Amino acid sequence: MKIIVIPDVLSVITLELIRPRSCKHPKNPQPDQQHLVDLITSDGQTITDNLTWKRYQDDLESSRIKLSSSGVEDTELLFHYTSAEACFSIIEIPRGSEQGPSLWASCALGMNDAREIRYGIDVVYQIASKHVPKEELDLSFAKHKKYDEYAKVSFFEQTCIACFCDKPDLLSQWRAYGKDATGYCIGFRRDALVSTGSQAGFNLVPIIYDRESQLQKVNNLFEETAAIIQREHPQPEWRFWRMTIDAATKLSLGFKHASFSEEREWRLISKQNPRSLKFRAGRSGVIPYVQLSFPKDALASIWQGPTLDHDLTRRTLEMYLAGTYGMNFKNEYIVQVRGSEIPLRKLEN
Repeated sequence: MKIIVIPDVLSVITLELIRPRSCKHPKNPQPDQQHLVDLITSDGQTITDNLTWKRYQDDLESSRIKLSSSGVEDTELLFHYTSAEACFSIIEIPRGSEQGPSLWASCALGMNDAREIRYGIDVVYQIASKHVPKEELDLSFAKHKKYDEYAKVSFFEQTCIACFCDKPDLLSQWRAYGKDATGYCIGFRRDALVSTGSQAGFNLVPIIYDRESQLQKVNNLFEETAAIIQREHPQPEWRFWRMTIDAATKLSLGFKHASFSEEREWRLISKQNPRSLKFRAGRSGVIPYVQLSFPKDALASIWQGPTLDHDLTRRTLEMYLAGTYGMNFKNEYIVQVRGSEIPLRKLEN
């Protein structure tokens, strides 16, 4: 065994032990270290470099984004259901400021139902088990498919999500997220979510509820990798599979069980640098999050919950919105206030 000194693109000297060709998988692989030029055969010949891996990773990410948004109906507005307190923290801005509304994108592990993560991982595992060598499969998904172990290592501790619905005034959403129909539904312009989100590393994706569609989209990613491996025989193969599993896992954050289809959910999703995370107290403990700030024109409308006093809340909301978000040349409110049309009565205790 000999030692090769290899400089990376930052001119940092890295020592790499050459593995025998018979060793298919390193004991402690580090697939996220694209800056290392560590893909070497037993005779010291470089098979590929960091640019090759980066290009393949970029191709995978492009495929993932395309798959996550394919076959989706266009929608101009997306809606965020929330409580009155959270609504005003989102839309509140200093008077005269050019700043617009802001949202918290919270850690995926802090979602209301942790089974959402397990569901997506199971979809990925079902397809990966047909393509990936068993040794890599066991390493990637951990023993007995313990999704929490794999998730924490790979994505979900640092992956942040902000949730939306493509329909306003939806009773199930009012009850689940609008503080039992006493909250608000904030309408955002979709193009603003896309443009601002992309600058912060977020992708806007619709949730897919159909199991067969989920399996097909994941399978497409693995078939692309299988074709490359069969054609080019890259070494080591485990790195290709690990990147594909990671891309498919990120894709799975856009999957939910069919029983949730009424939610009509969309998500802004991004894996964040740990140094950019903030922390807040939540019902399940301390939750990492990042704050996303949007331009003023991202805010299109605010819907009042079914059980609110619509006349009173409309007047107070419009007073605030006129002073912060302004009026148009027709002397109309730029941000429209609408009341729920659901005939739901608040029951007193």
